[in-house]
Amino acid sequence: MDKYQEQGQLMEPYLESIISPLMFIVRTKTIELGAYSKELVKIIKPLCIIIYTLVIVCGYKAVIRFFPHQVSDLEPAVSLLEKCHGTNRGTALRQESTGEMETKCVILLWLSILVLVPSWVLYYGFPL
Repeated sequence: MDKYQEQGQLMEPYLESIISPLMFIVRTKTIELGAYSKELVKIIKPLCIIIYTLVIVCGYKAVIRFFPHQVSDLEPAVSLLEKCHGTNRGTALRQESTGEMETKCVILLWLSILVLVPSWVLYYGFPL
């Protein structure tokens, strides 16, 4: 990926085919296993490391376009962030080497796209 660091636009045509399946797995595993499952973080860390690398190369704006953004994803994403934040039991160097920082960053990016959903949609379409 280092050779693409200076020219992230070369990766952009392939982003959807890379990111969509990875985020689909993150989303489905979070819903299936529940955000408080012990094995969930172990499953999604490698996926988040890949996504984080693409964020570094291509920029976050290009990457978050392909994140899932259904209203129903808000609660699992917040719970997942709480779970990842609760597993913080090491030094800063250890967190970086185990992928905790990358996982938190990807989940925060996912939340950043979810909070853009209009607030009236959160109330299941009830008129204001």
